[in-house]
Amino acid sequence: MSIHKIATYNMSFMSDLITEIGPKMAFASEGAFLARLLGKPEERRSYWINAMNLLKDFLLKEKPSVVGLQEMNLTEEGAASGTDAINKMLVATGYKLISQSVPTNKAGLSIIYHPEKVGELKHVQCVDNPNQNGRPVLMLVTELGGKNYLSVSIHGAQDPKLRLDKDAFNAYMVEKNKNFLESCARAFLDSNGIDIGALAGIFIMGDFNDRYDGITDIKIGEKVASYSGVAPKSCCHNWDSSCAVEDVEKDFGGGYMTCKEPAAEAIRSTELGKLPLPGDRGATKNYKYAGDKVFGLNPKSDMAIYRPAIAGWDGVSMESDHELVYASFGSDNETSSSSTTSRRRRTCRRTQGRRSQRRSRRH
Repeated sequence: MSIHKIATYNMSFMSDLITEIGPKMAFASEGAFLARLLGKPEERRSYWINAMNLLKDFLLKEKPSVVGLQEMNLTEEGAASGTDAINKMLVATGYKLISQSVPTNKAGLSIIYHPEKVGELKHVQCVDNPNQNGRPVLMLVTELGGKNYLSVSIHGAQDPKLRLDKDAFNAYMVEKNKNFLESCARAFLDSNGIDIGALAGIFIMGDFNDRYDGITDIKIGEKVASYSGVAPKSCCHNWDSSCAVEDVEKDFGGGYMTCKEPAAEAIRSTELGKLPLPGDRGATKNYKYAGDKVFGLNPKSDMAIYRPAIAGWDGVSMESDHELVYASFGSDNETSSSSTTSRRRRTCRRTQGRRSQRRSRRH
């Protein structure tokens, strides 16, 4: 049985832009994360470049089969940013990149795959989420040795106003993200004549915005994609999602919490934009939300965060405001019901234009 390592990474579209950091970012979730670069125009894209280097390190050392990327700027050849930069980074690695976006806000997704592990591309489609436009899903089918593999990258919808009600937030996740993904994946496969039951692998990767881990499996036809272990706290460097215990607003139990978020006027400035988090509040050890998750058939390892040791690192991300999450899964040569082998916790278009700089999104 083949073992496939897969990963998901929200690289932060705003970190990839060249717009000046300041007032225009007052309402963006990345505003606090990027505020540390205020007044340093020469370092404006340094975090995104660091994130790309972390991704390259993961590809070369861990040799995954597929990686899903969210918040990608689809750029023309020669732009040296966004998808063009990723394509250049992949030269000589053997990996290929598929990227598409939706018209609503140019929200882009990508999937990196290795033909020697999952085959060559047969079908691809990107679909916007009708529950919250601008939150798309990218799906592709590859074929290797007569076997088909489904790979998915998704940026999930969410309603931040529900953050103090875990049950309501989780119900939203299931209805607006899980059910949507299951439906459009079935339609995609059916429309291309792909036998779901004969799929050799299903790899689902995304920033689901599933902060309290309400989605534990994804069912596509008779196939069930799931994961082993507990979804890691991968999100995010922002006021409501990163804090020490004394700044927790509500503890739901089971390790799920949300932080006290100061009033908008207290953390936004007409001159500075969103204010940075003080001290080590934004350290990754203080992240309170899950959400960056990978699902597949036959989980073989728990999900984990990929972050190699760096000498002198103070614990605050200098890459993305999300962490890179990965896990290993088996191919479907054995039953997809892996409860006995793993611990279970319970219309689109291709574009070459840059994303609008006026867009802002939560996490």
